[in-house]
Amino acid sequence: MSPPKYSRLELERRWLVPLDLVQHLVVDRTRWLEDRYIHGTHLRLRVVREEGLAPVFKLGKKYPFEAEQGQPTVSVYLSEVEHAALAQLPAQTVRKQRHTVAGGALDVYVHPHLDFAIYEMEFNHPSQARHCAAPAFAGREVTGLAEFSGHALAHSTAP
Repeated sequence: MSPPKYSRLELERRWLVPLDLVQHLVVDRTRWLEDRYIHGTHLRLRVVREEGLAPVFKLGKKYPFEAEQGQPTVSVYLSEVEHAALAQLPAQTVRKQRHTVAGGALDVYVHPHLDFAIYEMEFNHPSQARHCAAPAFAGREVTGLAEFSGHALAHSTAP
């Protein structure tokens, strides 16, 4: 299947990280994300906050994951007013801290609270993803597993 028009391919790998290891990692940057997964859709309303910067508001959609091909995604940047209007829709909310660590992103879930963090790395080409070794602190790989998607984690407790 070809990617939907105007989408970009997100090519990433994801691993579980035990929470007790998080405090020992060197963090380059921290952002606070709130994701609202709108009921009955595959749409995600996001606000990203970082100390000293204006918040960033986005509406996104991820299409089905295809192993070597990655995952087609689309994002639309919104104004705060547009975000507030869409935030009225019924949704499941996730709040997490996103730390930039070791060339990737480490998500520590605040709500719902999970007993693990998720580390992800993005790539420009499938061969880069294929040949990337997991970082030493990473546990089980969960790339492409639906039960570890943001949408699934928002709708349940830890899988």
